[in-house]
Amino acid sequence: MRRALILPTVTILLLLGLCIANGLLLRQHTNRWSGMAAETARYARSERWPEARRELDALAADWDEAQSYLHIVVHHSTLGEVQTLLTRCRTLCDTGDSQALLPELAELQCQLDALDALERISIRNIL
Repeated sequence: MRRALILPTVTILLLLGLCIANGLLLRQHTNRWSGMAAETARYARSERWPEARRELDALAADWDEAQSYLHIVVHHSTLGEVQTLLTRCRTLCDTGDSQALLPELAELQCQLDALDALERISIRNIL
């Protein structure tokens, strides 16, 4: 009887380990992107638009690079909201209007935090 439980137990532990590793990887991504958005906001507040645009372009490139992974592990509507905000931020950055850009960057950071929180909730539900 004990032998029959070994394979299912190992399988469950392996899946749990993969879920936890996925959560940690997603947290690394979201923390990095949130930091990049904060850096963009810092540049925008000081009217350093070339630096703000460069940081926002780096965030967008990093975001685009992770799309295959994200579409596997995250609900698509959540990704769409972040993508829309990122596009709006890039457009507003080109206008040089910090009054319009800063709230959008704050919302982008909130959505990135929500993305991370959704994954943590999913892991808690598994445990």
